[in-house]
Amino acid sequence: MRFAPLAARLSYLTSADVARIGEAYEFADQAHGDKQQRASGEPYIVHPLEVAATVAEWRLDAEALMAALLHDVVEDTAVTTEDLAARFGEPVAKLVEALTKYKQVQCNNSRADTQAASFRKMLCAMDDPRVILIKLADRLHNMRTLGALAGGKQRRIGRETMRIYVPIASVLGLSALCRELADRAFEHGYPSCCRQLQALVAGARNESRRNLLDAFRADITAQLGLPEWGGAKNDCVVEGCDEPLHSLYSKIVEKIKKGKAAAVAEPHSLRERIRARVHEHDIYCFRVIVADEPSCYLALGALHARYRQLGGIEDYISNPHSNGYQSLHTTLIGPGGVQVEVQIRTRKMDYVAELGLAACWRWRELIDDKTISALRKNFDFWRENVLEFQEQPGRANEYFTLIQAHTQHGEICVISPEGKQFNLPRGSTPVDFAYAVHTEVGDDCCHCRINAVRQPLNTELQNGDRIEIITLRGCAQVKPEWLKFVHTGRAKEKIRHFLKNRQPDVAIDVGERWLDEVLRRSGYSAATISPPAWQRFLRDWGGGGDKTRRSIFAEIGWGERQAEMVARRLLLAETNGEADGGDMPRVRIQGNEGVGVQLAHCCRPIPYEPVIGIFRDGRLEIHVQDCPQERRALDDPARWIDVEWEQDEALLFSHLFDVTLLIGCQGGHGMLERIEDAIGDAGSNIQRVVMEPAHTDTLGPGRDVTLTVQVKNQAHLEQIMSRMRREPGVVSVTRARSQGAGKPSPARISPSSPQ
Repeated sequence: MRFAPLAARLSYLTSADVARIGEAYEFADQAHGDKQQRASGEPYIVHPLEVAATVAEWRLDAEALMAALLHDVVEDTAVTTEDLAARFGEPVAKLVEALTKYKQVQCNNSRADTQAASFRKMLCAMDDPRVILIKLADRLHNMRTLGALAGGKQRRIGRETMRIYVPIASVLGLSALCRELADRAFEHGYPSCCRQLQALVAGARNESRRNLLDAFRADITAQLGLPEWGGAKNDCVVEGCDEPLHSLYSKIVEKIKKGKAAAVAEPHSLRERIRARVHEHDIYCFRVIVADEPSCYLALGALHARYRQLGGIEDYISNPHSNGYQSLHTTLIGPGGVQVEVQIRTRKMDYVAELGLAACWRWRELIDDKTISALRKNFDFWRENVLEFQEQPGRANEYFTLIQAHTQHGEICVISPEGKQFNLPRGSTPVDFAYAVHTEVGDDCCHCRINAVRQPLNTELQNGDRIEIITLRGCAQVKPEWLKFVHTGRAKEKIRHFLKNRQPDVAIDVGERWLDEVLRRSGYSAATISPPAWQRFLRDWGGGGDKTRRSIFAEIGWGERQAEMVARRLLLAETNGEADGGDMPRVRIQGNEGVGVQLAHCCRPIPYEPVIGIFRDGRLEIHVQDCPQERRALDDPARWIDVEWEQDEALLFSHLFDVTLLIGCQGGHGMLERIEDAIGDAGSNIQRVVMEPAHTDTLGPGRDVTLTVQVKNQAHLEQIMSRMRREPGVVSVTRARSQGAGKPSPARISPSSPQ
């Protein structure tokens, strides 16, 4: 009988509960029938049984297990939620209803819109956290059996899992589940990358490395057992694990994208570039489990007394993550120069770290009420923030980007003047903090102080900042411009709600003014665009429905449309698509406009290089005109727009621009110090520096140095490069450019031929 293995896992429940679960199994088995099979050829009932088995591992209650067994009957059979309520009770029916996919989505909506509507429906019903746990268990079994599907479906489901479910598992603290989902999503969603990395890692994780790590583990265990560090009373356990493939790949690619590890003769193949960095990023991890919290700090002292520390200490015991994660992190230099990360925690901390929200059921007898309350509070806070962002057709990408912002991009902890801690997604601003405190605080916000220093409201907050919001009570200060830099869904929707309901005319006026500013550069205004052109625009690009000019103005004011995009399409409609680049609006940029207008990382334009604006994902990216990555965009006139640098040098040069330089050197001791002095003499700052053995054939010892420096404009960059070329031992100085995704190449700048 298929139910027997599941029944064997239910010893923590009463016999009456097990009988009810058995009844649910029989009902689901009959509903799905023998004819309904999975792609693997197995009877469909195998899937609900496996989902219930995972739920049983977490020791959820009988209602959750019954819902896990019944979670597909409403979607895939003739059974209704009313049938389930009559047979198994209203609580079980509500759980199943929350897990059932959303079917009433308009057929003309995109797949992303359908996913957003389905996910939002689940979130709305997710005041009960058992819903998301069952859904994650469902996705886990689907990923374990994904190999039975066609390759295209594997890639789509794998990438969907990486985009949505891995971040959710992370924010809820289910680390073990998160790792497995991410590994399987990487394997199926990005099969080529996964195979290449597996081959590279197999060579890096060789027997010699394993022997070094085994010796290191034994030495750590012996060191922590010494009497001066607590001895045997620590009941110390040392566990080890390799860096997961998906995590290793993400770290390497992210570093490559940021230009931190480029070199003069950098290989153009992404495979070769990853190969060169596997050893650097494939850091082994030891987990040290001790008896109690004081022993965590004793163990940390023991390890630092024995081994050289690399970097700082991350104390997540006194400053835990919002998902309940607690641990001490330190990186040590082990035998043979191997970098080893050590995580030190108690057994209770380890339970919470691995199971997160599910630990509230699985380890209920070991976890105190305070921890359980914190886990539930984090779940409620995340859910409320995501629900604040009202899902709408056509905004699905923004919706899922928001979900990721609250999950996988990490978080910061900031402090109010009263000492209360607030966890916000990385990239948040004082306005995000104000709305996290209270809606009225956000609406009335006018100024802020960060660490007792007055700062602009668009300042990006850092971990540990102390924030004071200055308000004018009863005098709302909300500005449409805030939508350009706020980061949380709560702040976005509160601002939009305020503008729509309390200042609708302000948003309309602001939107019309922004549109006029863009159109005026082409000799037009919103009023001078002909009625037929407006009608064509509203028909083809307005989004349908009963949209009017005023609603388009309002959407620009609310930040839902780009004024530049609307202007371009209006002009195309006005000229019947015959407008050339000279007729298009020419936007002036300063380089610090915020999230709405961003300088591209691939080519890093600086004043006064010839530039062009490319529309992507609701923002305007500024690229140099010959950027190889954007050549195809120029074939679509609706995607690009002419831009120019601000002519007022006082505005333009009030901030600096990052440029990556690639320096080939000969010589040894003191070379980097001389380069740094040369850059300082030229009036620049160094943001990042990486030095590697030279890839070029040179006489004597050589180094490739990658520097990210700050410059004012082209003339300033030329001065810096000229100054460095005069240094003894400097063979070449080039500027990093990109010839396509993952293919940077040097672009030379010389005094005789400025770029």
